Amino acid sequence: MTDTLRILIDMMSSMSTIAPLLGGGIITFASISLKMTLQNIKNQKYIKNNYLKLCRQSPDIQNSQIIKAYWSKKDNSNYLDIIRNTKYPKELEQIVETFQNYGSPEDLRECANNLKSVKINYKNILKDAKEYLATVTSGNLRLGKYHLDDNEIDIFFDKEGVLSHEFLHMTSTTPFSTGFQTTINGIELGRGLNEGMTELLNIRIFNPQTKKHSYRKNVKLVRLLETLFDNPKELEQAYFKGNIDGAFTPFIKYGTKDEFFEFLNRLDNFALTNIPLKSDIEYIKTQLDLYDIIKRTKDKNKIEQAESILDESKLIKLLRTQKIKLKPTKITNLQTSHIK
Repeated sequence: MTDTLRILIDMMSSMSTIAPLLGGGIITFASISLKMTLQNIKNQKYIKNNYLKLCRQSPDIQNSQIIKAYWSKKDNSNYLDIIRNTKYPKELEQIVETFQNYGSPEDLRECANNLKSVKINYKNILKDAKEYLATVTSGNLRLGKYHLDDNEIDIFFDKEGVLSHEFLHMTSTTPFSTGFQTTINGIELGRGLNEGMTELLNIRIFNPQTKKHSYRKNVKLVRLLETLFDNPKELEQAYFKGNIDGAFTPFIKYGTKDEFFEFLNRLDNFALTNIPLKSDIEYIKTQLDLYDIIKRTKDKNKIEQAESILDESKLIKLLRTQKIKLKPTKITNLQTSHIK
């Protein structure tokens, strides 16, 4: 049973006081499942159409000049001192202390800027039932949410790793993006890449022993993406600077712009939707497609690192070594000439 299904069942059983409003359990569950699937299909079409539009626009992923100007401003602030002298929610104390010991002082800049005004809202499953149901029927069950405009964190399910995940969204929110998630010409991109990187860092920094975590598909694909870098820390640094171009530039040394946008498209699908079987097949194909791009580096160490990650799945190992075969696929499914 998946974590999403388990949470959904727990949630429904906890809502016995409003059960008459929801109808019979089985009928309600089937109705919600159908609505989620239909919403997921709709979301995937919307996401792909947006990436198709972006593919035919300028070759720049992001206005890198704005980002460079922002981060090149002379700033003699001691972010550690600022954080130490900042009042913030008590439940963040251990998280902040652990985060300060990870990465470079520059990574603390947005943490220091945002920490002073952050607010945490713990949602109640009965009092906020409407919001809970909205997270289910949207096709994207949320455990927590960071509101970048208000600098507020909503906690729907107070499980291990939820608050620290949302904290990382806060620390990577700049004036122009939140981590790798940004908006170009009114189109949002990078959500799936951003969630994958956020959860990967959540595990590395705060929960290294955990075996249960969210965005599993996205996390593994980001780990594979890191093997394209000479120094994997570069991807982390780009994340904390809100610079998706920092992921794009190394990628297109070996891949193409179309391949990068298709990669982002699939990551968004994995983060925002889940269509049974279809998502699993697409996940397998995406791993193998990315592996083909990594092999173009002709770097033995990079390829071996990628294979080590891929082979965590016995099925992927069999496919990779061609002991069983899958129908050939290419990551370049975006055909810009078909845009309407």
